[in-house]
Amino acid sequence: MSGGGRSSLALVAFLSVLMLHMAAGISGAGGKRPVPTAARPWPPAPHAVVVSPQKPDECRRGRGAAECYTSIGKALAEAGRLVPKVKHRFVLLIKTGEYREQVNITRRNVVLLGEGRGNTIITGNLSNLTGTGMYMTATVTDGFLAQNLTIRNEAGPRGKQAVALRSNSNRTVVFGCSIEGYEDTLYAENGAQVYLDTDIYGTVDFVFGNARAVFQRCRIRVREPLPGKHNVISAQGCKVQQQDSELGAVVHADGWVPWDKNHVIKETTESVKYLEFNNTGPGADTSRRVNWTGVQVIHDAAQVAKYSIDGAYKPSEQAHVEKSGFPSRSRTTTRSPAGSSGSGSSLPAASASIVVVDRHPLASLPACYYLSACLLL
Repeated sequence: MSGGGRSSLALVAFLSVLMLHMAAGISGAGGKRPVPTAARPWPPAPHAVVVSPQKPDECRRGRGAAECYTSIGKALAEAGRLVPKVKHRFVLLIKTGEYREQVNITRRNVVLLGEGRGNTIITGNLSNLTGTGMYMTATVTDGFLAQNLTIRNEAGPRGKQAVALRSNSNRTVVFGCSIEGYEDTLYAENGAQVYLDTDIYGTVDFVFGNARAVFQRCRIRVREPLPGKHNVISAQGCKVQQQDSELGAVVHADGWVPWDKNHVIKETTESVKYLEFNNTGPGADTSRRVNWTGVQVIHDAAQVAKYSIDGAYKPSEQAHVEKSGFPSRSRTTTRSPAGSSGSGSSLPAASASIVVVDRHPLASLPACYYLSACLLL
């Protein structure tokens, strides 16, 4: 876990940084891709547009006069003509297939509805190594909704910063998706964002940003790092709550690590707020945690209530999720993509996990501000 440093230091970042010392026997790059998951019905979309890897005439066959495009970018370019009023949702029904394109969504209220994570895949390999800064690798804007698809950056662990999804969207809702990358996978940049039943894969600083984010029933999966490196899920200047979680032996006894261990600054030791409550497992021993003002072990359930999911999940955010029409529960099942291991698993309602990927018993940790109980996978 970490604090301090990075460009967002002066703002309120939203994620804990968990320093995970990887045990021996880490899986190689030959892991399996996610098992495709069945799409769940979404409320009727009067302005839905179909995107399919088929030729347009084949795509339209059997769909009457439905608009049909062979790329997401082409469909978005036509959004103004197809749905002239910004207040209307522009729904893209994205059929099974792999879409190799950089998707930049500048229109409000866009919905990407796939046919299952592992079935509908939006992928690319832009990264800092290829000369593409993280601000340009993937972007969405206000009112963005996504369901049942995979968003992937294939730059690999040597690609350095390589964002799979950058959301500058207030009122983002991502449900039943898989967001896959290595360094800087998910950039939750600003606004209120909610991630439900979603898998997030990465190695270094792979969930970060200045958003006020809620992660419910999510799996955060740590992939194999470069040789001699450890994995960090980033945060700085933040408030983090860990409670009712199973913490495995892979969690370092210090619990938290500063961005620059040679220059530990006040922002790290005092301004951050790292709270632990009612955790179990070998990693839950707090006797050797770093001696920082901002790191606290809470023993009073009444005190932790104000940091809990019930207290932190704002009514406006709850209303937005309900208005989106996304179901509040998911029964999807996934398996790990390449570079990770682990069998298929399902999470019950009100749980989330960070999974350390190796061949030993997997450990789970909460991801950020507002998480309910975590599950050992």
